[in-house]
Amino acid sequence: MVTIRDFTDQDYAALAEVHNLVWGEQRTVEDIRAEDADFPSQSFRARSVVEVDGTAVAFGSASETPWAYAPHKYFIKCVVHPHYQGRGIGSAWYAHVSRGRQQRRTASAQPT
Repeated sequence: MVTIRDFTDQDYAALAEVHNLVWGEQRTVEDIRAEDADFPSQSFRARSVVEVDGTAVAFGSASETPWAYAPHKYFIKCVVHPHYQGRGIGSAWYAHVSRGRQQRRTASAQPT
C-alpha cells in the first residue's frame, strides 16, 4: 500500500540513502540537516515521504524560492528510489502536492 506523510526527523537517513542512489553523489544526514538549517524560516517549505508497505521509497518537497520570491510560485522536487521508479510513485506524490498547493493558494486568498 502506498501512503504519503509528512517528513519527520527520523527520515533523514532514508532521505540521504535515496538521494545518493538517485543522484550518485554522497550526501550525509549532516549535510542535509545543515542545508535545512540554512533555509530561511520565513519561506514556506513542505517535505513529504512516500512509503510502500511501510518503507520510505520517495521524498519530495515544495518550497518557496527565497532567492527569487514570487507569491504562489514553488520549487518542486521529488526523488524516487531506483527500485520503485516507473510505478507511478512520483506521479502520486505530485498529485498530492498539487492538491496541497491549491489548498494553500485558496487559504491565502481568504480575507482575514
